[in-house]
Amino acid sequence: MSHDDDRTLVPRILDGDARAADAFARRWFGPCYAVALAIVRHPEDARDLAQESLIKALRRLDQLADPGAPGPWIHAIARNTALSHLARARRRGRSVDLDAVTPIPAPAAPDGDDAARLVHALGVLKENERAVVLLHDLDGLPHAGIAAFLGVSETNSRQLLFVARKKLRAVLRPEEEPS
Repeated sequence: MSHDDDRTLVPRILDGDARAADAFARRWFGPCYAVALAIVRHPEDARDLAQESLIKALRRLDQLADPGAPGPWIHAIARNTALSHLARARRRGRSVDLDAVTPIPAPAAPDGDDAARLVHALGVLKENERAVVLLHDLDGLPHAGIAAFLGVSETNSRQLLFVARKKLRAVLRPEEEPS
């Protein structure tokens, strides 16, 4: 079931097949999570937003133009869902331009809290850099898949990953960076 391609799953979902919907949601959860995390920078919120994005996608599946290539469509839903989440937070008085924040040194990892250090380090990246790192390194998507999902060229995906990894190394291992 998990190896069915999207072109096969979409019509089955539209016919009411719950197992196909589950397979589709499982396939696209990771990319939606990566996009949400790249925007909101909070793992728990990103998980919730990924789930919310998939619910929206499944409810609107009849609007999908190409059942064989839902990546850019799902990316747009995940991105818009995360941006709406940030807009709601701003309306509640929590306004921060995250890309304008000057990176600060990563906190020491108490008790080996590598996840907290990584989330902090991801904060130094621009949104598109975070998305490529998360999709490539967290989800294991190849650059061709990332390019299709984000609507960029494969070369641009590779360049974003290169730049992002360099920035991450500078934050996570500053002793290795040349002076």
